[in-house]
Amino acid sequence: ASTLNITSITLSGADASQFSLTDVPTSVAPNGSAIFNLLFDGQGAGSKYVTITILNDDTSEATYVINVEAIAGSLATEPSAQPTALTFT
Repeated sequence: ASTLNITSITLSGADASQFSLTDVPTSVAPNGSAIFNLLFDGQGAGSKYVTITILNDDTSEATYVINVEAIAGSLATEPSAQPTALTFT
């Protein structure tokens, strides 16, 4: 096993400006772990979404994608439409 080198960790999505990263690692030792902090400064009320993308030099899994939902204010955003009929096969 070799050290995993992290190329970048980025935030994207409509609400990405309300999130930030600190203590972003640049590598992870074999059989090790690393921690980074995702900070949320919710503006307005409702559900807020961000996607964390981690690029690295792992040839079998070079991109990790993590979808995050946070709630600003006291309530999550209500659905904007009623569900439609679902068909399971």
